[in-house]
Amino acid sequence: MVAASWRTVGTVGTGLLLCSLAILPTAASPATDVLGSTGQGFLVSGMPSGDHSYTNGDIVFKAALVWGQVAHLSTDVRLPLDGHAKTLFTDSPLVRVALRNVPGLRNEAVVAYCSPREIEDSPAGTMMLGLLGKFMRSRSDQQYCLADADGDGRLDMGFELRGGSPSARVAQPIAPVAFDVRENMPVSGDNDRISIIYSGTKNGVFWFALDLRQKGKSTKFTTLSAGQYSATPINRVDARRGLPAQANIYGVPITIKAYDSATGAVTLDWRGAETGEFIPVATETAYRVRYY
Repeated sequence: MVAASWRTVGTVGTGLLLCSLAILPTAASPATDVLGSTGQGFLVSGMPSGDHSYTNGDIVFKAALVWGQVAHLSTDVRLPLDGHAKTLFTDSPLVRVALRNVPGLRNEAVVAYCSPREIEDSPAGTMMLGLLGKFMRSRSDQQYCLADADGDGRLDMGFELRGGSPSARVAQPIAPVAFDVRENMPVSGDNDRISIIYSGTKNGVFWFALDLRQKGKSTKFTTLSAGQYSATPINRVDARRGLPAQANIYGVPITIKAYDSATGAVTLDWRGAETGEFIPVATETAYRVRYY
């Protein structure tokens, strides 16, 4: 596997703003809409060249998760919201989020940079009900965002996107801070990755498992979807009409070239498979309850 590398896109100015911004009265402001975000994903790269053989249980593809596009601050930023100060640190990635109708900004749509949403367990380990449950969900949903209101290439407004009080969701002025936008920043080491594992064959059908690990734990899912791509935990490639057989498993092109019934080894042809495409993965399950 080739380790993902990041590159600086450039210092952001008016180019990423969809329209000009200014402070508005908040009484008539509609709720903020999230139009989209650029979060975690992986690059379709790092395959061996040519043919390569695998046996049952072998990892045939492995890629580190990377941040698709994030902002890094030139200095720490403190946001005084809801009676406490939230600090956004220089080494913390801020995800690019397209928003509309942010209270406190004169905009129809704007690009902001926000702390990622987190997956959190209930601290009591039980189903949370009523106001306490709503409070815990609010805490796990919270995202702290910064935006460039005057288009000078510095972030000068801060607000909460989810959770918090209504006043915390209104954009407030902050001391302007410079930033740069980076692509393909590794999320971590081996704790955040995606793998495709050869899982055997029967009656001309080949099986490949998809394992998504985030924060060191395999993510449970029924279907993983991103644009034109989708996959399940176990994916089949039908080769009953003969080999070679081609398939695409969550954006990764796979060509089964040969199968050795004596050894159980399958040969994959990786020629032309390394597209370098960025494939997003879901990272924003905001609340999870554990049962004991």
